[in-house]
Amino acid sequence: MSHCTTSSHKLYVVILSFFLLLIQGCSTLQDLANSVQKPRLSVTDVQVTGFDFNGIDLAFDVTVDNPNALSVQMQSYDYTLDISQQTFASGRQDNQTRIEASGQSTFEVPIRLDFKEIYTTAENLANRDEAAYQFKSTFAFDLPGLGRTEVPVRHSGDIPLLRLPSIRINSLRVEELRLSSAKVTLGMEFDNPNGIGFDINGFEYSLDIDGRQWAQGKALENINIARDGVTQLDIPINLDIAQMGVSAFQLLSGSQDVGYELDGNFSLDADQPLLGVIDFTFNRDGEVSLQR
Repeated sequence: MSHCTTSSHKLYVVILSFFLLLIQGCSTLQDLANSVQKPRLSVTDVQVTGFDFNGIDLAFDVTVDNPNALSVQMQSYDYTLDISQQTFASGRQDNQTRIEASGQSTFEVPIRLDFKEIYTTAENLANRDEAAYQFKSTFAFDLPGLGRTEVPVRHSGDIPLLRLPSIRINSLRVEELRLSSAKVTLGMEFDNPNGIGFDINGFEYSLDIDGRQWAQGKALENINIARDGVTQLDIPINLDIAQMGVSAFQLLSGSQDVGYELDGNFSLDADQPLLGVIDFTFNRDGEVSLQR
């Protein structure tokens, strides 16, 4: 009988000890969960990493600040970019990254925007030179004692909007004609529909007249393209008549319409602090009046 009593007492002690440990463990986990803080997020920089007249590339730097005395694990993030209350970019990225205790890490969120899509979808922006945006992102973390925890971040600002310029060829003037050489001026108009101007860093071109190459080279450095308007550009061209042949001399001696094809590439520096250098490549063909 005493043996059974002793065994029962031992079993009671074991069970009691188990429950005490369980209660203590739950208390420890609760204390841990109460002591863990969510990471703090902020958008610390927004950069234009590339742009052309078709679209713009943005990079949002999101800094994660871990205030805890132990490291936390980031699992993923998602993002959207809204313009005029419509979403034009969204995505999700799995990113298993450990954020060290009391440390910071910065993540770059790249976004590409298409100007044509913006103008087509948001008709109220068709004639605007810039648009307000709202960047929204949510980062997911695995936090000790809390498990999966999502932390949002928001950022608003303005981005420039660009529309495609147009090039028109309106004249080919003979300034000087000799048996061995000639000087001509190709006149063209740069129609810039944007609210920002551009400085020409350089212009490379190739000009064909009536199916034969007449000239190629560089011109127009340090010339400003006016905003919201048309800028007249004159390209001086020196021709080697001795190499081009008698037919070129005869053509230049008269006044008539000639067929042309012009391939060109502008290197433009935008008069806007967020933007930098942009290349604008074009091809034009048709007829132009040869003038004396």
